[in-house]
Amino acid sequence: MGTIFHYRCDRCSELAKLQIGIGTHGCYMTPDAIPPRLHCQAAWCYGCESLSQAEKLLSRDQLIEFHGSGSKIIQEMEFRNGWSKKQIGFHQQRIDGQLESGLRLQRIRRTPPRCLRCGSTNIKHYSSEEISEGKYRHPNCGGYFIKYEHDRIKHIMLADYKLTIDGLSMHNLSTTERFKYYLQYIWYFIQLHFSS
Repeated sequence: MGTIFHYRCDRCSELAKLQIGIGTHGCYMTPDAIPPRLHCQAAWCYGCESLSQAEKLLSRDQLIEFHGSGSKIIQEMEFRNGWSKKQIGFHQQRIDGQLESGLRLQRIRRTPPRCLRCGSTNIKHYSSEEISEGKYRHPNCGGYFIKYEHDRIKHIMLADYKLTIDGLSMHNLSTTERFKYYLQYIWYFIQLHFSS
C-alpha cells in the first residue's frame, strides 16, 4: 500500500504530488532468482519539471547496511510473531538474494538514477533532512513544497515498477529498445552464470 501526498509551493503556489510507498514496489528485470530491489527517493525531475520519486542507487556499504537491517527485522519478527524456522529461512534467503543481485547490478549499471515517472536522468535528489522535514525546495522559484494539511492524502495500490538494468521502464520500451535490452539481458545472464 502506498500514499499520495499533495504539496503546494509556499512561494508560487504550484501544485505537486508525491507517491510514498511502504515496502518493495519494484525490481530490476535480471536473470537472478531473486531480482534486485528498487530503492526510491524523492527528487526534482528536470525532465517532467515536477516533484517525483526517482531511483536511489545504493553504494556497496549502503546495500550491506540495508541487508543487515533486514536480517535484524527478521530476528525481531521471530521473537514477536513466533515465526517458524522455515519462515525465517525463507525471508533470510530472500534478503541474502537481494543483496547478491544488488551488488551484481551495481557492478554493471552504466547510467545515473532515473525519474520513475518519465525516465529522465536529469534529476536532483532531495537531502535526507528535506525528506525528514517533508519540505522540498522548488528549483523554479526558490520556495518550498509544503504538504497539504487537509484531506488530500490518498491511499493507493503501489505501481509495480519493472525496470531494465539501466533503470528504464519495461512498459515504455519500443520494439528496438526491447531487442537491445534482451541482448543486454543475455550478456548479463552469461556474466552471472559463467564468471567466477
